Amino acid sequence: MNIRALIGELLGTFTLVFIGSLGVATLAVVTSGQGSPFAAVLILPFAFGLGLMAAIGIAGPISGGHFNPAVTLAALIDGRVKWMDALGYVVAQVVGALGASLAILLITTKTIVQASVNAPGPLADAIFDQELHAFATEVILTAVFVPAMFRVARS
Repeated sequence: MNIRALIGELLGTFTLVFIGSLGVATLAVVTSGQGSPFAAVLILPFAFGLGLMAAIGIAGPISGGHFNPAVTLAALIDGRVKWMDALGYVVAQVVGALGASLAILLITTKTIVQASVNAPGPLADAIFDQELHAFATEVILTAVFVPAMFRVARS
């Protein structure tokens, strides 16, 4: 197991989640906590995109730039990483994401951290249906993101 790669995944994931969460904090400040779909569409993709770009710049060449357990799982299935390395990557990613959330909590408020948590939208009446819609959206978007990332990042 490559310790440099694990530290790279931890730092890269920290960077991605930290900068993306700062985007959520920015949205809360800009909209006075009321939120706005228009402002969210402008701010959040750029925040997470810039966070990912910074993470890739910092640690991409060291670890391969997964920064997401779904990407690591796909890399494992594709044979790009061994299962022990994949397990280490996922642990490093979870630690990096938790560390970023703690850092956001230290410099902002608990409300900002709660606003950055993925939550189902009001697309259905029942709670189960809302959760199912949110889960299905994550699955579909991940199914688009991972192959696109693999196509761009050939080893």
